[in-house]
Amino acid sequence: MSKSPKRSVDRAPKSCPCGSSATYTDCCAPLHAAERTAQTPGELARARYAAFALGRADYLWATLHPDHDAQAAGEAAYRQGVEGMQRGYEFRGARLLDQSPEDRYGAAQVLLLARVFQHKRDRSFVERADFVKDAAGWRYLGGESRPVAELAHGPEELSLSHWQCGHDHHH
Repeated sequence: MSKSPKRSVDRAPKSCPCGSSATYTDCCAPLHAAERTAQTPGELARARYAAFALGRADYLWATLHPDHDAQAAGEAAYRQGVEGMQRGYEFRGARLLDQSPEDRYGAAQVLLLARVFQHKRDRSFVERADFVKDAAGWRYLGGESRPVAELAHGPEELSLSHWQCGHDHHH
């Protein structure tokens, strides 16, 4: 039996980088391959995290809302930024902490814990991300993040309502 030559598909991780317990093939891969679109803003947030982990600038660009700030600089600059994150960064999973229901304008918010290390230093953060649903599906509009190290309590205690009030140190 001869070994088949390695294909680029072989580089795909077994477990999904988004931090779910599913395999990449069963989790974010169909989203990244545009076989289907994210059904919720939380699913898109996790798929975007996995795309950063895998350097999938194509998916990240495709899921940016037309009003996102990066649109002004253009796709080439955005792709370059994503590629730059591949050097020295280690992605250790994400966790959806909270999400709001879609409002009457097709907008929703997600609170996501992103476990990220840079040169072995913990750079993990929590992001309150804004998503808007349009004809193409859910799109990332922007967000606000805070380093986990600066939170008064563990990120698992955070919710969107605490974030909105600025109570990341809520007692």
